[in-house]
Amino acid sequence: MSSSSEKTRTKRGGALLGQNHDEKKRRIGGGERKRDDSCLELWDLIVNNDDICFKHILPKLNGTDVKFLHDVNGETRKLIKRSSYNKGELQNRFKVNEMSSISTLEVAWEHYPWGKLVWQYGPRMDEPYFCWQVAYTNKLELLKWIREEKNCDWDVGTINAAVRQGNLEMVKYCVANECPVDEWACSDAAENGHLECLKYLHEEAKAPWDSGTASMAAENGHLHILEYLVGRAALEGNLEMVKYCVRYECPIDEYACANAALKGHLACLKYLHEKAKAPWDRRTAHWAASNGHLHILKYLVKRKFDEFTEWACEDAAKNGHLDCLKYLHETAKVRWTSSRAVRKAFDNAQLRWAKNNAQFKCVHYLLDNNCPIPRNWRIDEHGELHHPGN
Repeated sequence: MSSSSEKTRTKRGGALLGQNHDEKKRRIGGGERKRDDSCLELWDLIVNNDDICFKHILPKLNGTDVKFLHDVNGETRKLIKRSSYNKGELQNRFKVNEMSSISTLEVAWEHYPWGKLVWQYGPRMDEPYFCWQVAYTNKLELLKWIREEKNCDWDVGTINAAVRQGNLEMVKYCVANECPVDEWACSDAAENGHLECLKYLHEEAKAPWDSGTASMAAENGHLHILEYLVGRAALEGNLEMVKYCVRYECPIDEYACANAALKGHLACLKYLHEKAKAPWDRRTAHWAASNGHLHILKYLVKRKFDEFTEWACEDAAKNGHLDCLKYLHETAKVRWTSSRAVRKAFDNAQLRWAKNNAQFKCVHYLLDNNCPIPRNWRIDEHGELHHPGN
């Protein structure tokens, strides 16, 4: 091949590459121009169409958004000046709790008036206060950023702000990262009717509560909170809380008495039944027997409780509470018609591998008192119980 042909081919190839490159530039340039044109159209819509901007755009912005828009350039400053925002209001509208992104929050962090009073004799603008305001954005990602990237200090105000908004995930984050918490958290949850937050705080985070929790729920008409409070207080034996709930005319169902019986809280049970006239049902006896609370069963008999069932005997036997089993059968006059009590007690006795354990004693008592035995089980001439598994 001649050198002239090679040069011609190279020249043509270069020309083609150049054409492709120019075409690519035109395509890219055209896209950029289209994007630029779109941006210009949007910008024109904002700054040169007051009727649209004032009616459909500005009303959707909070005060901090408006301040950011005002500070963009001279055109936006003129726009805001033409609007209903006055100068004094605008200068004061740069609020942490209105931040919507990490970038805007970082601006707030860098330009925050640290150390100043929020108002005369009010809190100081320090890190805990800043963190508190971030929680009010209701955005967990912002709270995580300020804590993990800026190491911002916090106090009880942060978790209280999360609770007031019912933001359970933010509450869990605060608890997991050892945010301080006091009784105000439960009061705030009760005040705003946030039952799931209240349950998590008290049951999982072990946050304290007091009479304020009940009063806040009552004052704001949150009967579902009061109902939970009285049931939980009965379970914990917190008689004062029970009294507070009753005072505020809390709706009380059968679970309140059953919860008190479950944990053996006789004082709470007596108050609920005698003073608050709380209803009860078979669960009250059933749960008391299950946990071996003989004193509760005696109180029920004294109050002429008439809902004793065989289920109470079964759980007393299953858990080895012979005294409760005997009391139910001999004093409360509970009769057994099924073999479930024997089966449950025997199964639990087998798990413990001890011939003299409490469950075996219950089995013998049941058999001595003519409790039916399961099908295909038998008792031999020596009084030994045999079942299909042995």
